[in-house]
Amino acid sequence: MKSKLIILHIIPSLAIGGAENFLTKLINYQKNSKSIEHKVICLNTVGSLGHQLKKNNINVECINLSKNFLSFCKSTLILNKKVRDSKADIVHTWMYHSDLIGGLIAKLHSKKVIWSIRTSSTRKAGSYLTNILVFINAVVSWFIPDKIICVSYSAVKIHVSIGYNKKKINYIPNGYDLNAISKLLKSKTKSRTKDLLKIKNNFMVVTSIARLNPQKDHRTFLKSANEVLKVKNNVYFICIGKDIPNLKKEVITLVNKKYHKNILLLGEKDNVYEILNISDIFCLHSIYEAFPNVLVEAMASKKICISTDVGDAREILGDNNFIVKTKEYLKLAKKILSILEYKKTVKERIENKNRLKIKNKFALSDISKKYLKIYKQVVR
Repeated sequence: MKSKLIILHIIPSLAIGGAENFLTKLINYQKNSKSIEHKVICLNTVGSLGHQLKKNNINVECINLSKNFLSFCKSTLILNKKVRDSKADIVHTWMYHSDLIGGLIAKLHSKKVIWSIRTSSTRKAGSYLTNILVFINAVVSWFIPDKIICVSYSAVKIHVSIGYNKKKINYIPNGYDLNAISKLLKSKTKSRTKDLLKIKNNFMVVTSIARLNPQKDHRTFLKSANEVLKVKNNVYFICIGKDIPNLKKEVITLVNKKYHKNILLLGEKDNVYEILNISDIFCLHSIYEAFPNVLVEAMASKKICISTDVGDAREILGDNNFIVKTKEYLKLAKKILSILEYKKTVKERIENKNRLKIKNKFALSDISKKYLKIYKQVVR
């Protein structure tokens, strides 16, 4: 085996997203390793995380793949040349489109192939074309990839059920750098953040972090907020994420006018930990997920968390008392009200317990070792 393995990652984009965030963290964590070198090809756009990697001297390229037939063919030929000419020991593809296109090309040039599966709801994974790709990939999973990495137990279960090669599948969750999270939490004081948002000191904060998308089901969050505010009006509900300001119409429809001032729609934030730092409760209200990154990040930030019963949320939380069924806004509201009444000692005990769970199960140092182990297994 070579002293230094070269891993070529193929991913649709390195814009902000779950898979993209984790790949960026993994590469940055391993960039000084003497045993591995990472390179990245983005199919569509480089994205902000891609530019961040470039600044860290990681080789990131983009082939500008588009839906136009002629452009698609041209970009595929470019990808073929880049893979063929690369000195990569392993081509590691991320998400369905990359798995099929990148995997096929890599196999043609006798490269070792690893797929990464990032979702646990195949029928809701995306467009009609994406759903077709899922089932095509199930068939070709028997001869294209050497290994398949699933981010969640739920993803393993659903993909095996539709025909993916079970023997090739390995479960590796996302990893988190708790020291980095601690530094981000200290980047601004709570009082300064509250001042900027005009949040009164005697008010409590319930936070949602999710892009505006039907999958994330902000309607349930807003309806539960309305129910909570009927009982306790000293609570702010904060929504953070891409396109969140467009949620204003839903607020008008679902939340009593006298509570509108208690709903803050902040949009996308560079450092969500500033908001987590002032939060009393974090709420995940999606109707489906695989491995909800933001839930782990909130727990690592010592927050009490409530989640709908999606993906690996139950496994991550490790406590069914903080799980509610999807779309059940009344039960979600009841759970929020219950937590808001916790005594300080109870609250601190749960917060510390949550961080310890993440440290023991999802530390980036441990997850990085698991990836290195898989890479070494593949090239033996």
